[in-house]
Amino acid sequence: MLGYKLNIFFITHQKKIMKNSFIILLYLGFTSILIGQETTEINKLKKNLQQELVDTSKVTIYLKIANLYLKSNTDSAYVNLSKALVLAKNANDQFKVTQTLNRIGYYHENLGNYKDAIENYKKSLLIYEKQNNKNKMASINDVLGYNYSKLYAEDRAIEYYFKSLS
Repeated sequence: MLGYKLNIFFITHQKKIMKNSFIILLYLGFTSILIGQETTEINKLKKNLQQELVDTSKVTIYLKIANLYLKSNTDSAYVNLSKALVLAKNANDQFKVTQTLNRIGYYHENLGNYKDAIENYKKSLLIYEKQNNKNKMASINDVLGYNYSKLYAEDRAIEYYFKSLS
């Protein structure tokens, strides 16, 4: 009787192992497909980048590449964000500069580098203030409040949250 129970236990245990192994293999398969699609998209964008002549269009492409890299290769994301910022500044395109500064802030925020995120968001906020863009100012103030809260600087967080409401 004991041998029969042990046999049942091992069969049941083997089924669980096979089921878990199947789930892991399925996950790995989907992950490799997604990474393959991401790489294909990045390669297409890099090809477009080489053919593009207008700097502001290059900024847009660098931002798209950075977004794709944010999922898997944060170092490459930062390199592309930095290139986008240089081009946007050289083109004196304030919209692209703020867009890039916000993405760099988001990059740092996702890595838990809240001080660096705040620094970039504040640079963006200065431009929005010069433009008197109230909607963007409110949005950035809200994000600044969030980042200060992550640093446990509640007084600063509340200050920026209130600014976002006005």
